[in-house]
Amino acid sequence: MAEGLVYILQSPNSRFVKIGGTTQSLAARIREINATKTYATEGPWSSVTSLRFVDWQLVEGKLHRHFAQHRGTSVEGTRELFAISACEARSMLEAVDPLLKVGEDKAVELFKQSDMRDYLLRLFEFSGLFGCLDLQGAWALSLFPSTSGGRYFTMNIGTHEVAFSSPRASEKGGPSHFIVMDSLVLNYPDTVNWLEANSGYIDTPPYKTAKHGAVLLSVDGSFSQATKLLHLPGVRRAIIAYWQDWLAEMRDRKTRSLHARFHNYEAVNKLIKFKNATQSDLVAEALK
Repeated sequence: MAEGLVYILQSPNSRFVKIGGTTQSLAARIREINATKTYATEGPWSSVTSLRFVDWQLVEGKLHRHFAQHRGTSVEGTRELFAISACEARSMLEAVDPLLKVGEDKAVELFKQSDMRDYLLRLFEFSGLFGCLDLQGAWALSLFPSTSGGRYFTMNIGTHEVAFSSPRASEKGGPSHFIVMDSLVLNYPDTVNWLEANSGYIDTPPYKTAKHGAVLLSVDGSFSQATKLLHLPGVRRAIIAYWQDWLAEMRDRKTRSLHARFHNYEAVNKLIKFKNATQSDLVAEALK
C-alpha cells in the first residue's frame, strides 16, 4: 500500500481521457506522459483533476475496472485511455470512499468554517492558483497544521510560506492574517493607509529564501477583514507578481515545495467544486 495521486487527464487531440496514478508530482508525471511516444500521439495532456489516496493503486484499479468496457484499444501500447467524458471520470474519482482520501477530515472541517472557506477561495482566485493545478506540490495548502502557535492554514511555495492565518489572539480579538507579495504594493498609498488605520503593517518577510523585493502584509481581525485586504488597490497585482514568478521558476526547475507532503488535494478539489457550483447558480439566477 502506497500513498499517491490518482489523476484524470484530457487532451484536445484525443477522444479519450487518461486515468492513472503516481507517487510523483502531477506536473512531473504529465511531463513524462507527454514525452512518451504511445501517449504523446494523443497529447498534449493536461489535468482535469487529481486526488491523493492512502493506497493509490487500489483506487486506480477500481476506476480501471469500473470503466473497463470503455477502455480505448485503438491507440497501440496504451492501457489507461477510456472513451468516457472527463466529467464522468471525475465524478467516479470523487465518489471513492472518503476513508481512502488523504486530508478528507480537514477538508470537511474547512467547509464547516464558511468565512475561512470564502477567504481561501478569494485567495486562490486572486493569486491565479486555480490555473496552476498541475503545479500542486510546487505550491502546497496545509489545513490546521500542527505548527507552533497554531494555524488555520498555511500556503507554501517552494521553501517558505506565502500566506497563513493564525488563531492567536490579536488586539482586535480575532485571528492574524499574513501574505507575502511583491513590493510594488507600496506604490499604492490607499492600501498603505488602510493597513495603518486597521492595525495592519508591512514588513520584510522573515525568510532567508524570500525573493528580492518581497514584503509581508499583515492584518488582524476576521476572515472578512482579511478578504478586504485582498481587494485593496495593488494587492492582487503584487500577489500575482510574487507567487506566479516563483511558480514559473519552479516549473522550469521541475522542483517541488519542501512542504509538498502536507498539501491537501481534497480541500483544493472541494474549493473547485464550490467555485463552479457558485458560478452556475449565479448564471442560472441571471437567466431567470
